[in-house]
Amino acid sequence: MAPVSGAYQRKQFGILFLVLALGAIALFPKALFRGESFFERDIQGFYRPAKSILVPLAQGSSGLPLWNPLFASGQPFAANPEHEVFHPLTALFFLLPFEWAFRLQIILPVLGAALSMFFLLDSFGLSFESATLGALAWGFGGYTLSTTNLLPILFAIAVLPAVLAFAVRLVSREGRWDLPGLSLMIGLECLAGEPSTLLMTTLLLPAALVHIALKDDRAARLRRSFFRLVIGLFLGGALGAVALIPGLHHASKTVRAGGLPDSLADMWSLPPIRLLEFVAPRILGHVDQPDERWYWGGKLYPDRN
Repeated sequence: MAPVSGAYQRKQFGILFLVLALGAIALFPKALFRGESFFERDIQGFYRPAKSILVPLAQGSSGLPLWNPLFASGQPFAANPEHEVFHPLTALFFLLPFEWAFRLQIILPVLGAALSMFFLLDSFGLSFESATLGALAWGFGGYTLSTTNLLPILFAIAVLPAVLAFAVRLVSREGRWDLPGLSLMIGLECLAGEPSTLLMTTLLLPAALVHIALKDDRAARLRRSFFRLVIGLFLGGALGAVALIPGLHHASKTVRAGGLPDSLADMWSLPPIRLLEFVAPRILGHVDQPDERWYWGGKLYPDRN
């Protein structure tokens, strides 16, 4: 494959940023141009109130907002990863008017998720067109957009592809920036404090590395790079420890620390018959109809609407 010239690469990146900018405008016109904001579900009920007291708590504490006297008669604030106190995006509340900082908590991770996926697919050697399509599918697709009301998940999945990309590049290319890049991305994922994405990383990272190891002499490179991979993961974990360690201690004192009762877990679990929806999405009915009788799968959830 012939090397790509610098001018051609700059043109490609220009096209990519233009496509992502148009996508953001199409998705968030009211937030970007009409002064409106986000409010669905947990955004309105939890994250907006929690973010609104961040700066006052910090000012009242003359530093790190350790304690929140306004929720549940008082509870830890910085120790709760749900508040992302140590995440870089949280700094926007100290730099910008609240409304713009709050909107950017959602808009920037969506764009970051798309760029992150482009970086991963490019690291796998896909063409510019394929990587761009993959970036749009991930950044502006159903999963990412469905997490825009769950900020810790949104923050974490925005960098998940970049974690995999730097690991892949560390093995396949051994560039000087791959080790610090891996550490930084792991650190950002940890600072989001979201356990399900961290769990998925432990599954996806080996899968990505095995995929690379199956090519040519990459298995030997993987063995040579193993120590550097471990160092990168360790440094990333150390960077995120400021959120993870207090978060684990805080979680140990909650009612969920002892596990959920089976009756509650079953209420939210996936009935096996729903696996048929992978083949026929409407087999259990329609969830987008105002009349609930159109979703005959509702009988699988007798304790919920």
